[in-house]
Amino acid sequence: MAYIPSMARVLYPNFLGHIATLEDMQKLATTEAVTSMTYMWHGALLIELALAHRVDVAGEAEAVRKGRLLVTDASPTSDALLDEALAALAEKLGKKPKDVVPGLGKGMRARLHARFAERGLLREESGKILGIFPTHRWPSSDAAHEESVRALLVAALRVGTTDDHRIGALGSLLHALKAGATVVDAAAAGV
Repeated sequence: MAYIPSMARVLYPNFLGHIATLEDMQKLATTEAVTSMTYMWHGALLIELALAHRVDVAGEAEAVRKGRLLVTDASPTSDALLDEALAALAEKLGKKPKDVVPGLGKGMRARLHARFAERGLLREESGKILGIFPTHRWPSSDAAHEESVRALLVAALRVGTTDDHRIGALGSLLHALKAGATVVDAAAAGV
């Protein structure tokens, strides 16, 4: 299936939009969970660029060793954050994907939150736990989109495949971060 922009991509502009709606489902009570969410955002940047055919993992007879990162199209994407990530990846050409994800998109999480809040996808909430500890959250403003993403994930789990590359990539990312259970209750979903 080709990567084709659609009306859904205008409303929920890209794979990053799926991450934005699901992020609040993560229980960020530990440093490990916060680190996991940071990797999720950084991995989402890499996946978004891969889905747009801007980066790939090298195969045999490529410019870099097999299994290493390869920038296939360094032209501007029309998205400043993706352009910054693409430039950073071009500087790390030939590295393993797992080695570039941790440093990819430093400081971009706050910029993405602000972007998605402006578009009405997220809303900012500040508060205190026990009246002492400050909290800051960005819950989804669109419960319907959040539920549709979760339903698509459940359907992909039940069937074992999906035609939607973004959902497949999201499932893979959640699995890699061991975060799938915080988004989909497998027992309740019947998977």
